Amino acid sequence: MNSLQKIALLISLACFSLGATAQQKNFLALGASFSIPCSIPYGSNKAEGYGIHLKGERLFSRHLSGNFSLGYTYFKGDISFFGAVEETSFALVPVTVGARYYINKFYLGTDFGFAIKASSNAGTNVIVAPSLGIVMKKWDAGIKLTGIPQTYNGLLEDNYLTRGGYSYLGVYLNYIFHK
Repeated sequence: MNSLQKIALLISLACFSLGATAQQKNFLALGASFSIPCSIPYGSNKAEGYGIHLKGERLFSRHLSGNFSLGYTYFKGDISFFGAVEETSFALVPVTVGARYYINKFYLGTDFGFAIKASSNAGTNVIVAPSLGIVMKKWDAGIKLTGIPQTYNGLLEDNYLTRGGYSYLGVYLNYIFHK
C-alpha cells in the first residue's frame, strides 16, 4: 500500500467515525498554530512554524471523543545539517486522526497520521502527537508535541526533513464554528 492509498484510507476512516452515531454531538473548528523545534538529530533547526487547520470532532461519550484534522504548516528559519545552513524553510500538510479523553473542560489527546510534504525539501512521514488542552464555549486551545519518527534508515547524506527523526512543540487556538 503506497502513501497516497494510506492517506485515502485514513481520511475515509476519519469521515466514517465522525458520522458513526447520530445521537452524539459533532463540532467543526478552524484554527491557527505556532510551533518551535524540540529535538533535531545531527543538526540544528531554528525554524518557527505557522499553521492553519480544520478539525472535526465527534463525542462518543461524556469523556471520550474521536477527531480528524487537516492542516498546512510553514516553517521559516535556518535549518542546518552537520553544521552548515542548508535550508531556510519547509512546509508540511499534517493529516491526522486521534482521540481525546475529557475531564470537565480539559482533555488529554493523541493524534496519529501523516505529515505530507508540501515543499521539495521535506518528505512524507508518520506523525505521533500527544496534546493537552481545554475546550470553552467557542474555543479549543492547547499545546501539542508533534513527533515525526525516522521512518527508514536513509543515507547519512539524507537530511532529517526527508527521513524523519525530529519533533516540534506547538500551541494552537481553534474557533468552533459548528456544534
